[in-house]
Amino acid sequence: MASVGGIYVGGGEGSPNTGEIFFSGICFFLDRIPENSDINTSISEDWEIEVNNHQNQIVARSKKCYDYEEIITHGYDCCQIFLDLKSVLHHESYLIKNAEFEYIIVYNENGSFCVRDVSKSDFIMGSSVSIQILDKDGSAKELPKEEEPKWIQAFRYYRLSQTDLDIYNAYRNLFLSFESLIDAIFPYVKVGEKNWLIGSIHKIHKTYPLDSFIPKQYPKGPVDYIIEEQYEKIRCGLFHAKNRDIIVPLTKPNPSEILEAYQYLIPIWRHVLTHYKDTLIGGGEMTYDGFRDLMEYFGKKITKFVVSNDPTPIKNDNNCISPANYTVIIGDEIGYDAKYGPGLSLIYGKISTSRISEKEYLHRFWFENQDNLVQLNYRDDGINPKGTERLECYQITRLINKNTSKTTF
Repeated sequence: MASVGGIYVGGGEGSPNTGEIFFSGICFFLDRIPENSDINTSISEDWEIEVNNHQNQIVARSKKCYDYEEIITHGYDCCQIFLDLKSVLHHESYLIKNAEFEYIIVYNENGSFCVRDVSKSDFIMGSSVSIQILDKDGSAKELPKEEEPKWIQAFRYYRLSQTDLDIYNAYRNLFLSFESLIDAIFPYVKVGEKNWLIGSIHKIHKTYPLDSFIPKQYPKGPVDYIIEEQYEKIRCGLFHAKNRDIIVPLTKPNPSEILEAYQYLIPIWRHVLTHYKDTLIGGGEMTYDGFRDLMEYFGKKITKFVVSNDPTPIKNDNNCISPANYTVIIGDEIGYDAKYGPGLSLIYGKISTSRISEKEYLHRFWFENQDNLVQLNYRDDGINPKGTERLECYQITRLINKNTSKTTF
């Protein structure tokens, strides 16, 4: 029974409560430990939800064999419904943290059970530039003061977007800022919101091309991308509250889709603001292409994936996988994907669970490269992969440009 701490997630050994086999399961992380333990089987015919008052995780599991993405989407949705009910009925309110980057999932692939631990670390990039003007004698001259930009309503929505902790609300406010910015350039005319947006974005693209701001794999042009993928697919679904054709916050599409849309929309917003309102914002930053090339360089140097049941918490001076000399096992396979997503890269390791004792809870997951640099993930409650054939560790590195707009939540 693959477990996280004291909660069964899934796998061939079956539930410790009933012995039933759950083919699909996912564990997310809460902002705090629940006050009471609880198991709910009434939210869905297919799913069972569990929390434990000793650990800050929530688990959704199903006896049906869902594919990987379905487990994430349906499991996440059921967990949110469970938390809604707990908030209303028991006055206990909790949040799921970093759902798109932090979870443990059990899935069945070609008849074999796998448990995958997904985690992330941040690569923070920042730079600053100072300018000094000298006169003919070499003395420093006072720099002319930059003219303050004229306030427009779009700035209010932008600030609300950047200060929100919820990606759904952040996206709503960013799109409101985008629409408000366009309205300040091309005032709205009564042709319908969509037609007005199409016409305005066409004019922007004709003067200041937007081609470099859309996903490279998108088969159409920038105008179609903004209208179809941003406006129709996400914006319209998030802005309506009727019980049809809507996106309920913290439900489908999953948060990673909203986050990706946000990450593509904000450079478009900045591009339009800079050219039409003569407003320079932010500072030096690393491009997604530059980050990808750097991660490609590091990825090629990965030499080792190691796991350990050592429960010692991580400290800044950690330089070995097991400071307390617990069991250490070297993985069977390593790899990387420098193009995992916009500003995202991935390194991964895999190991056969036949090499891991059934009683062992793994806490430390370690990657090492040719330069002895390491990337370490730690799970406080531990992962027991019993009942699975393979353990996988996926560690995502996320680019954060310190001197520009926030794109992480």
